[in-house]
Amino acid sequence: MNKMPNHSIIVIDIAGNTVKIRVFGQHLISKMQVIGFSSINEFMVLPVSDDQDKKRIIRLLISEGALFYMDMVGIRQK
Repeated sequence: MNKMPNHSIIVIDIAGNTVKIRVFGQHLISKMQVIGFSSINEFMVLPVSDDQDKKRIIRLLISEGALFYMDMVGIRQK
């Protein structure tokens, strides 16, 4: 069973016009709220206006050490 790291940001979804993350650690949650993310259930979400805005948010997440989750469902190995 996989365990989420303490004090981490996991990027769940960056497709479409919303960035969805999972954040562990109150300090990081507060930082993400300052950026503009809001809490919805166990996730934090931020609407993005265009690709430029999305790239800006991705750069911020990378600078905070975010981990990017890759959903491998439906991908076949060759």
